[in-house]
Amino acid sequence: MDTAPTPTQPPVSGVVAPSAPTTPSFLTLDLQQGERTTSPLLLRVCNMCRQPKPSGEFKPRSSYPGRCHDCSRASKLAWERKYRQEHSEQFKAYSQAWHATEQGRLITNDQRRRRRSRLASVESEPFSRTEIINRDHRMCHICGKLVEDDLELDHLIPISQGGPDTRANVKVAHRECNRRKGATGSFSA
Repeated sequence: MDTAPTPTQPPVSGVVAPSAPTTPSFLTLDLQQGERTTSPLLLRVCNMCRQPKPSGEFKPRSSYPGRCHDCSRASKLAWERKYRQEHSEQFKAYSQAWHATEQGRLITNDQRRRRRSRLASVESEPFSRTEIINRDHRMCHICGKLVEDDLELDHLIPISQGGPDTRANVKVAHRECNRRKGATGSFSA
């Protein structure tokens, strides 16, 4: 009866397979582009920079197969930069149209408010314009009248004077009332 050789038995032909690889595993290069391994001991050569890197540095299912993370990102950024330069007028028109919408204005104002508080190093908490408008029922805290179109959020203690950017320090006001009050906090009718 003919049996297959076991791992401890030498093959029938008399040739013995080496028990350990002849090269250390950290020097092994995985040069096959389609093969993806997750072992940190295997190295692959990037198609772009030609540097051997651990196989973990290569993205699986990348838009740039065979390129390491750094080269893939650099290629993508270069392409985006070129595309933006070639289509700058379209991007400018789109940006202007978006900022002209109600959502664009609200987000831009919120970003500007948060940036001012960050630069002034004052206390800040996240809140939205809509939240404050609903809380104050669209009533101007300065004159007490209903605010229609010219609505602004007014900081009771201005950020420039160290006032926090929090819900408790923000109220609804008419644009004109807020301008007359100014950063001093006093209102003259």
